[in-house]
Order: sequence, then structure tokens, then C-alpha cells
Amino acid sequence: MNSKISFSKGVWIISILTSIGIIACLIFLGKDIFLQKGSHDIINIILFFLVILAYISSLYFMPISLLLTSDKLVIRCLIHRVYIPLSNIAVIETAQKYKDFTDIRVFGIGGLWGYTGLFRNKGVGKYIAYMGNPQQAFYIRLKSGRNYLVSCDNYLIFLAKLSSLTSKSDVE
Repeated sequence: MNSKISFSKGVWIISILTSIGIIACLIFLGKDIFLQKGSHDIINIILFFLVILAYISSLYFMPISLLLTSDKLVIRCLIHRVYIPLSNIAVIETAQKYKDFTDIRVFGIGGLWGYTGLFRNKGVGKYIAYMGNPQQAFYIRLKSGRNYLVSCDNYLIFLAKLSSLTSKSDVE
């Protein structure tokens, strides 16, 4: 089963405005670096490449879809994939019971091409997020204690299918 990850309106707005700002920043810095002869300020060069690196890293983690096979869950991102064997899943829960607005971003992105990275919440502790729309989110807790927060279109149907394959569901 394959399910697309759609972005919320807020994610789209943040992503478009930030992308415009980053492009403007790169044009401004690039103009100073590449068009002015003899004026190669090392700070501008470092900033130019740091901005490119930050934007590429946001695209690296950008969630695209979830793929459920008979033995694993695959989180597809724009540039990489995360594989979770179904045998490692301990609990599947909807995210609604943890929506107390206590999420703290430890190391991640909150809105630029999704909510991705490492976060902390009072209810679940640390978790890794690959989410496009918070309204379609659910938690996956592994036997190792690692937690994931993911989202996808038709997440209730996806949860039902995932639950039937793992038989370890706490879906409400």
C-alpha cells in the first residue's frame, strides 16, 4: 500500500516564502562573490555555501510518501528512504492524544518542506518526525524505544492496514 504525504497550508506557505528568501539571499551573496572581481570576502563565500547546504538538507528530509509492504514500512523522502521492519513495531497510536502543544524541536525543521527531524513531547518523549500535515499524523513506537511521527493521506485507512499487518495496534 502506498500513501502520499500531503503538506498542510501552513507548510506550503512557509516553504514558498522561505524558498523565495533563500533564493534572494543566494542572488545577493552570489553577486558579491562571483561578479565583483578581486572582492572575495571569505565570510560571504562561507555564508553562500552554508545557505545552500541548509536548503539541501531540508530537501533531503522532505517526506514524500509511505509505502507498506508485507514485511516493512518505508518512509520515502525526496533524497533518502527510512526502512522500518514491521517485526520491530511495538505500538501504533494516533497522534491526537499527544496534541498538547508541548512539542520542542531538538534538531529539525518545523515547516520548511514538512516537519522533519528530532522533536520532544511530554507524552512520548523524543521522536523523529516525517510529517507533512499534523492533522494526519500518527506515532509508531519501535521495540527499541525509538518513536516516529509520520503522516499521510487517508491515514486512518493506512493505520488500519498497518495494524492488521503488525497486530500491535493501540489505534483509537
